[in-house]
Amino acid sequence: MDPDTGGTALMIAALNGQQQCLDVLLKHGAKVDAVEEEFGMTAFLWASHAAHLRCVERLIKAGCNIYAKEASGLTAIDLAKENMRLGWERVVEMIKDEMTKSGDFEQASSDSG
Repeated sequence: MDPDTGGTALMIAALNGQQQCLDVLLKHGAKVDAVEEEFGMTAFLWASHAAHLRCVERLIKAGCNIYAKEASGLTAIDLAKENMRLGWERVVEMIKDEMTKSGDFEQASSDSG
């Protein structure tokens, strides 16, 4: 963990799309919902922001909080839409599908859109 921001190796792997590294970290007990202090981001939020579909998928399977919000209140869906990196639509679709399965799609986006 970065002592200045609270960022973790899992967050770095998620942000950079390093799926194999993410898998190893999860296998060895990385805290899937750790929150860094600077932006209030989790690994799931970073992966969504960067539109790394496989990392988003792995973090969901690992039981991350799909309703997490960063410091200003943006959700993973908001972050994916805001950044609009290649593949962001698939990330949003995956998250919405997972939220629908959980029966609480209302929390899917801070702006419900």
